[in-house]
Amino acid sequence: MNNRNKTVLLVLVCVMLMWKTYNYYSVRDLNEINSGGSGELVLLQKLKQLNEAEASSQVKVTVYYEALCSDSRNFMLRELLPTYLALSKYLILDLVPYGKARTMENPDGKLEFHCQHGEIECLANKVHACTIDKVQDPGQLLQMVVCMIDNNIIPLDAAQRCASQHAVNYDAIAECTHSPRSGDLLRHHGIRTDRVHPSFIPTVELNDEMKVPLSTILKDLKKQVCANLAGAAAAPEECA
Repeated sequence: MNNRNKTVLLVLVCVMLMWKTYNYYSVRDLNEINSGGSGELVLLQKLKQLNEAEASSQVKVTVYYEALCSDSRNFMLRELLPTYLALSKYLILDLVPYGKARTMENPDGKLEFHCQHGEIECLANKVHACTIDKVQDPGQLLQMVVCMIDNNIIPLDAAQRCASQHAVNYDAIAECTHSPRSGDLLRHHGIRTDRVHPSFIPTVELNDEMKVPLSTILKDLKKQVCANLAGAAAAPEECA
């Protein structure tokens, strides 16, 4: 065999080896992807599953309320706070202080609010809006809001008293309340409330929906939260 033939044969052998190697790894990679064996693909799938599991293991509780409303007060004290204390790690709190108020914008751009229970309630709603804006910890926030709504007749005094009790920065809340920001916050809560068109205050949504009668939620919030948790996965032992 001359040198030319040897060279041709060697090239053919190399090509065959490269082809077999390519086929081997291509088939293996395809099998890994189909079986979930690809490291990157498996990681993405697991992250997605974890996110879905985490989302399904919590219930978002949205409360549309008024600061001087006795029904709002009763719900906060008797249902929302006890339910949160029992199931805090399963709850996402979403508090919307506005109720049956109205927002008006004057030609000069200044905002005016007309509240169901008068000017004091408008001020109290602003205090609540600023509290929600300034207090980041949901448990501390709820304790603060419940403390204030228990006796809101002098809103800023209530805020100062409750801030002292629950280690909240009262000065930040007071500064916000006296600034245009409080009006902007309250208008935002008004826009959200108007989208829902509540016929009764408080109105409560679970996961942005009202699949059960409002009266049922107001009478036994914990039961309804647990029903939502059980629908997504096994109900936690706190629901027993």
